Amino acid sequence: MGELPGAGQDPRSRVVRRRAAAEEAGYVTDLLTDRALGFIRRQRNSRRPYFLYLAHKAVHPDAIQHNDGSFDVAYGTHYIAAERHRGRYSNEIFPRSQIAKTAEQGAFGSVMVQRFLARKNAESTVREFGDILDPGMAEQSIRDRAEMILSVDEGLGAILSELEESGRLDGTAIVLTSDNGFFFGEHGLSVERRLPYEESIRNPLLVRFPRAISGGMRVDELVSSIDIAPSILELAGANIGGQIQGASFLPLLAHGGARRVRRSSVLIENYSDDRPFPWVLDADYRAIRTDRHKLIHWIQHPEFDELYDLTTDPREERNVIKEPANHGLVERLRSDLGNLVQHSISL
Repeated sequence: MGELPGAGQDPRSRVVRRRAAAEEAGYVTDLLTDRALGFIRRQRNSRRPYFLYLAHKAVHPDAIQHNDGSFDVAYGTHYIAAERHRGRYSNEIFPRSQIAKTAEQGAFGSVMVQRFLARKNAESTVREFGDILDPGMAEQSIRDRAEMILSVDEGLGAILSELEESGRLDGTAIVLTSDNGFFFGEHGLSVERRLPYEESIRNPLLVRFPRAISGGMRVDELVSSIDIAPSILELAGANIGGQIQGASFLPLLAHGGARRVRRSSVLIENYSDDRPFPWVLDADYRAIRTDRHKLIHWIQHPEFDELYDLTTDPREERNVIKEPANHGLVERLRSDLGNLVQHSISL
């Protein structure tokens, strides 16, 4: 998903709410879907292949969408669903993997998370930011998010129906993903969606292309966001240039495929110089995730680095970086992380 203008900036820098002039009436998610459908319909009589990239602004809390087609950019916890969907989940309670009630519970083995939560829960921060903090993620926020995404679900259904009616559905590759996950109270977090824990870094990746991919497949191999571009290029039969980072994941999906492309690890990194939230300003990190372990290197605070065994500790509750038995593993992961970083800047 693309970021809205100003998204990621310090909320205090956006005192004035900016409104985009609406050219036509309607709910923003519906308008984007309608434009996508219009583009697809214009291709009906063409034999040329085409590429459509649709990035919805849902489900951003700072995208206050209105039925006149306009939107406000303002931080908060306001997930505005289309009018037809409001109240759909008013009586629902969505299950969570865990909910931390205090900074100490949320931190578990992470000194850094404990520091973040202590700052977030400080009286001065609460006084300044109010409900923007949404500590632990309120049940109503989760319900509102679920209602807001319903228009995206409907839009995808409309696109699939249009492709089916035109006879192009099974000849069209459809890739659905997102740019980040979210915290629903895990580790005591909510809006801090850029931190390196599983709830934030694991994103959906769904691919439909019956000509080359068997229905109902589930692949557990590691795939990175940088693999999306080469995969789409391969789907289109286009050349994958040497400047393209990542590797196509199509061999993992081929009918009876040999799965000859397999990542042993992925690089995860984030830098807080764009001031996402003041209480995590020293949260720059580089991390490496394998199929079993995750090593998190905090750039400003290497003394608080973390190691998790995701097989025995999938919730990342026990930082085992200082256990003597893991010394060799830590050194190897640090070396592998350095190689990944070096490769990422060498192209």
